Amino acid sequence: PAGWRDASYYFYSGEGTHSVAAHDGIRTDKLKLMHFPDTKEWNLFDLEKDPQEMKSVHADPAYATLIEGLKKRYEELKSEYRINEATVPVDKMKEDWWKARHLETKKNAAQGGHDLVFIGDSITQGWEEDGKPVWDEFYGNRKALNLGFSADRTEHVLWRLLNGELEKVDPKVFVMMIGTNNTGQRGDDPAQTASGVRCILDLLRDRKPDAKIILLSVFPRQASADAKLRKMNDDLNQRIAKFADGETILHLDVNASLLEKDGTLSKEIMPDLLHPGLEGYRRWASGLEPTLNKLGFPKHEPAPAGK
Repeated sequence: PAGWRDASYYFYSGEGTHSVAAHDGIRTDKLKLMHFPDTKEWNLFDLEKDPQEMKSVHADPAYATLIEGLKKRYEELKSEYRINEATVPVDKMKEDWWKARHLETKKNAAQGGHDLVFIGDSITQGWEEDGKPVWDEFYGNRKALNLGFSADRTEHVLWRLLNGELEKVDPKVFVMMIGTNNTGQRGDDPAQTASGVRCILDLLRDRKPDAKIILLSVFPRQASADAKLRKMNDDLNQRIAKFADGETILHLDVNASLLEKDGTLSKEIMPDLLHPGLEGYRRWASGLEPTLNKLGFPKHEPAPAGK
């Protein structure tokens, strides 16, 4: 019909209703193009020859011109509809370790009684690994809960919080840092990632209005201050700092304590130039402490020598 679209854009969040991972794409009356952001893979199905979508023809030379044209149309439609993947909740329940951690985290959260809840990705999860001695020292007696999941982006945090991890927790303070996997894994524009961060903040304020939120600047990564991903995170941090309202949301930047005087990042602090080592976690905890004290947590007293 006149005016009918040549192609339609769609998004599937991978919520586990069938075996297809989270993806988006476009379809015409004859073809369906699928894009999987986690693996950066494409599938193409000829709906006339294969209406059940059993075999992708994305690598078939006969479809080379068609797939390039569809990719271009995909980008046009995605831009037209302003689709921001950072704000659409997505799970990873098909990854066994992620599912197991989510279920265990919900179980721990359901016990209640937590005063301090950390939210984030592998850097936050690392409190249970390289950072454990520091966690035990600073937070072992502070009724703290760790909601950090390796490789998570903003959309994964949104899904987790909407699917049980918030239900039984009623903390005094949330400590949140998320976004480095949006910029680093997928190359998201910092503005898009900031929108994902904003969505999480809005969710926390809606569900837990009495809690304070300490929003941390995303940690520096890569050795040089001029490195691409470092600069992307710097841009992101400038954007999310504006979300602080001085009341419910407090912005905290401890990044200077992690860097050398010339702005470089040392492997002594972050061995892989992304995740803190033991000293990195100690500097993080020390930088966080004054804000926690202002919010009512008693001053941290170092553990006695030999303990």
